[in-house]
Amino acid sequence: MKNKAYWISPKGEIIPVEGANKHIDIICDQPELFGLKIKDVKAVFKKFKEPFRWEGYAREKIMKELFEKGWIRVRYVNLSDVFTVESNIFSEKKMINIIKWANKITNGEIDNISENTNIRFLNSKSEERILSIENLLRG
Repeated sequence: MKNKAYWISPKGEIIPVEGANKHIDIICDQPELFGLKIKDVKAVFKKFKEPFRWEGYAREKIMKELFEKGWIRVRYVNLSDVFTVESNIFSEKKMINIIKWANKITNGEIDNISENTNIRFLNSKSEERILSIENLLRG
């Protein structure tokens, strides 16, 4: 597996979270990619009195705002051998973008993951749904 984490943009662009980086690291390193300004990102951390890049309340607030703008967070959880896909809601447009991502990680375009791997969908209401990549791709 090349990458264990991704961001999926509202346009369906897939952004790998590489190496030991975390989702918040990419936001802090390239805020313009997410339609943000570095000064605004830093202001959120300052508001919560947290160190820059800290995985706390500021990170949650920033990610919730991105989810509302159509962003999707994806990460692989080794212990349960599942990809967690997270956003505020899973609209038809977001599901189309997730299916595009699933195609690309199973066909070797960005990775080579088995279609038997499960995806756990989490939304802002803490509702959870588990589906295999194979079933997702079948519709």
